Amino acid sequence: MLEVEINKECDAIFVGSKVNVPYREGMLVETLIKELGLPDYEIGLIVVNGKSEVSQYALKDGDKVEFFPFALGG
Repeated sequence: MLEVEINKECDAIFVGSKVNVPYREGMLVETLIKELGLPDYEIGLIVVNGKSEVSQYALKDGDKVEFFPFALGG
């Protein structure tokens, strides 16, 4: 099982949403993003188990995955 936290507003998924997703062998972060229906162009940071990772990262059972939006400033 993967623990996923979405730290952005995205259609019907809201900031701080947490979901558990069944783990499948060979699953990548990019696969998870597609399955959750998240627009990948809005994801600025992917964190797996407290470390910044890329979308091609191979997930492991029990991983905690967090998605953050791009930060805007002025």
